[in-house]
Amino acid sequence: VDSVIQSHIFYDENSFGGLGGVGHHLSADEFHDALSDKSGIVLDIRNDFEYNIGHFEGARSVNTDTYANTWDSLDKLIDGDGGEEEVKDRKIFMYCTGGIRCEKASAYLLAKGCKNVYQLQGGIHRYLEQFPDGGKFVGKNYVFDARYSIPAKTSGEYLDSGMEEIVGRCFYCNSPHDSYRPDTTCTVCNAQLLVCPECIATNPVCGEYHCRTHWHLRSMYFTSLEPFSARDLKQQAQDLNLLLNSLEGKNQKNRRRTLRKQIQRVENRLEELEVLMSDNESESV
Repeated sequence: VDSVIQSHIFYDENSFGGLGGVGHHLSADEFHDALSDKSGIVLDIRNDFEYNIGHFEGARSVNTDTYANTWDSLDKLIDGDGGEEEVKDRKIFMYCTGGIRCEKASAYLLAKGCKNVYQLQGGIHRYLEQFPDGGKFVGKNYVFDARYSIPAKTSGEYLDSGMEEIVGRCFYCNSPHDSYRPDTTCTVCNAQLLVCPECIATNPVCGEYHCRTHWHLRSMYFTSLEPFSARDLKQQAQDLNLLLNSLEGKNQKNRRRTLRKQIQRVENRLEELEVLMSDNESESV
């Protein structure tokens, strides 16, 4: 955070990073009306997998896979969106699922010098209680339970028509799709992915998927190694080692650890195959 903190921000050792003070809270009705202000920025503070299946009209994602990346993304917004001062002077309307994440994010933006920060009190949940027809929220609202999502529209003409409002897209083919499944997660990091039934059926390696962050590992990093021949596994080990050797610096420590673990798994599987081949040869004698 900048060394100079704005006067309306106070220090609280029990809050995020010691920052206290939050943006202006807007009720569901006030936030609904504020979305008509096209001079402002509507910011979705949730992760991409939440934003991808539903969001407010005109909202932009902070482009994060995990909440921990939010602060870097907010820095990029301030520093790279048409000039720092321009963003700091604009109205920022933010929202999240229940309002908690906005408490921290609004304090952070205020500390960085943004002057007009507003947040939806009670989050999407409170908004949809006030606007059961969905209001200006399109798609589905992501929830953190076995349902994965709930329709934003629970009443109104659109729902009565029986039509589906799908804003999500399949990660692989970009066709309309907004249903998450427990078995379509990234092989490397377990990030949730939107994968349509057609792409699941035609996936060349059954049950293995790679998110955008780990797309470069799609030919060398797999959870299940049993389907692969010794030749395939040796190629995977070679590619993984080449990548490992290219990673330098302290900031690559976690990636190196991940690759080493996978290399060890591949080598263990190769040893198993060698034992099986040896046993088969002994039995044939």
